[in-house]
Amino acid sequence: MISRSKQPSDFLLGEIIQDGRVLCKVSGNYLEKLLFDDVMYWELETSPIYLGIRSENPLPSDSRFRGDLIQLAQGNRERAEEYDSLREKIKLENIQRRDRTLRSEGSRIK
Repeated sequence: MISRSKQPSDFLLGEIIQDGRVLCKVSGNYLEKLLFDDVMYWELETSPIYLGIRSENPLPSDSRFRGDLIQLAQGNRERAEEYDSLREKIKLENIQRRDRTLRSEGSRIK
C-alpha cells in the first residue's frame, strides 16, 4: 500500500543551532506559514505584501527592464509575445551573468 505524506511538498522542518545547542525548532512552508517553537512567526494570509526595495540605480537585469513587460504595459500584446524569442532570452541571460560577476567581485572587495 502506498501512502502519501500529510505535509505539503514545500514543508520544512529543522532546527536553528548555535554552538552545538538547539536554539529553536522551525517548521512550516513558504506558501502558508512559518513557525519557531510552534509559535507563528509569519503567515501568508495575514502578512503584508513585500514589494521589494526600489533602487534609484537598478541593475540592467532588473525585471522592470524586461521588454515583454514594458510592451504589455503599453498595451502591445503581440510585441510582448515577440520578446519571448530565444534571442531576447539569451540577451537577458548574458546581462544577468555579467551582473552576477559584478556582485561577486564587489563582495570580495569588502
